[in-house]
Amino acid sequence: MNRSFFSPLNVALLALGAAIVGVGFFMLSQGPVDGAKSMTVAPVLLTIGYVVVVPAAILVRDRRPKDKSGD
Repeated sequence: MNRSFFSPLNVALLALGAAIVGVGFFMLSQGPVDGAKSMTVAPVLLTIGYVVVVPAAILVRDRRPKDKSGD
């Protein structure tokens, strides 16, 4: 009875979301305040990471059939 709440797909999506958020914060900390990276690309990456990818990692279910062996 070793069942995990998160499937490998969920873990991969969560890792992708964390990487996107990390890159977004890194880009936000670089360069001058009026630079294109820190003013446009970084907020877009942070929004995509926090609003799309991390919730998808929580809500997506694995579509593979479950093992019904009775254990």
